[in-house]
Amino acid sequence: MAVLPPAMDDVAHLPDAEVAALGFLCFVLASLFFLSSVGRDRPRQRIGALFGGAVATLAPLRGALLAKARAQAAAVLFLLGSSLLLVGALTPFDLGGFLFVTFAVLLFLAAAAFRLLLGGYVATAMRRYLAAYLRNTAFPFEENVGLTREIGALFGVVTRPEDTMESYVTRLRAELGLEERPGGAPRSRSMLR
Repeated sequence: MAVLPPAMDDVAHLPDAEVAALGFLCFVLASLFFLSSVGRDRPRQRIGALFGGAVATLAPLRGALLAKARAQAAAVLFLLGSSLLLVGALTPFDLGGFLFVTFAVLLFLAAAAFRLLLGGYVATAMRRYLAAYLRNTAFPFEENVGLTREIGALFGVVTRPEDTMESYVTRLRAELGLEERPGGAPRSRSMLR
């Protein structure tokens, strides 16, 4: 008796069209997140960093954090898309029209929610990184007025009409938990105890 090779239908089959479409949709969304995550900073900022110039704005930090989060979201979407294609190729099930539309809408809503929540995440991460950096580094707030005001706005320290530069910096240092050292360099309150 001759042994016949298994039929192609028994070994593998074409992926379900709806599952393949969802996988492709994940790839498209991932590509959009990747596109929005690369090359976001300006050439002047790169040149300044290359030659050791002072940073005059928090935009490079914000851009780097946004790019990192978008790239991570894109990686998750690529993984999800690949998984959907693999599941569609290996399991013989039919998603059906209604379930496909439901999953596609949920995918778009999740991407939109991520996009909306991203700003809050970046602001929180910026506050955390800046606070840690400023607690360990003597930053000359008085010499960097624009950057000082941007840091203050990030931490919720608003400018009052009666503010002088010294009073504003004092309130900002208090918000950050910094005190003046005798030599003028800030020191964290937690380090004084």
